[in-house]
Amino acid sequence: MAEIKSTLDLVMERTRNLTMTDEEKQEQALADFRTAVSGLIWKYADEILSPDQFRDELNHLEQTSEVRDMGVVLDEIAKRLHPDQDNQRLLRLVDEVCGVDATPIESALDNYAQTIASRSLERIEDLKRILLDSFGISGSAVLPNLDADSDWTVERQSIRESFTAELQREIDALKSASAS
Repeated sequence: MAEIKSTLDLVMERTRNLTMTDEEKQEQALADFRTAVSGLIWKYADEILSPDQFRDELNHLEQTSEVRDMGVVLDEIAKRLHPDQDNQRLLRLVDEVCGVDATPIESALDNYAQTIASRSLERIEDLKRILLDSFGISGSAVLPNLDADSDWTVERQSIRESFTAELQREIDALKSASAS
């Protein structure tokens, strides 16, 4: 009776003589580094690590992986920046750990917050005017619900998308400046 081989046995037989090229090894090391940095940033964002602990862990990671790419760290931080949240803790990493001035990112975040605030006030006034013109409803007690306004939802998403593109340009500029 023939022996039944598992899938793992078949894969092992077929890949027995395969080896990774130097380029594949570098790509794998970079992917592993990126994953490890992502985990460190996650721990930092959840306040499991302090900035000093993060720096120590990152230094240890760089020594053990032989990858030293601050652009990867900046990319992973950028993935966690969210325009509608407090990003000060992540910006502190950019300043203190990456050694890069985070002012352009802070300016972009402030610009987004100011744009959302001014446009939301304008939209509230528009909705109040619509309520007055269409239904004769007015007064200081009228507070339109922007969360229920589909036009505002679309506009806010559009503002967020343009901000995200602006933020990515700022991060790319910081990466270029830090690489120089």
